[in-house]
Amino acid sequence: LWLPDRRPRVLAVTLEDRSGALAALQDALADRLEQGGWYEPERRPFLAHVTVGRFGRSGGRPQEIEAPDPVCFRATTVTLQRSRAGPGGSRYERLVEVALAPA
Repeated sequence: LWLPDRRPRVLAVTLEDRSGALAALQDALADRLEQGGWYEPERRPFLAHVTVGRFGRSGGRPQEIEAPDPVCFRATTVTLQRSRAGPGGSRYERLVEVALAPA
């Protein structure tokens, strides 16, 4: 998936959230962060995805690529990171890591 639609600069892999558990987790986390004064909710709807590439502002629309085969995996932990954008690229700071309950 290229994001955003109009002038894509991010290549992302979308995640299927059949049970809605991931969206519920994001909603609960966003509520707590907002209550603490650390987060302002976005207007756009939640999109479960993993960013796999970012591209500069110059150049035209990225070329279409063939979608990979679906992959299934089980996560054992969730890590909350702070992203700090800078001239040399983003830096990530691990804030907390939480083990997930076994399935």
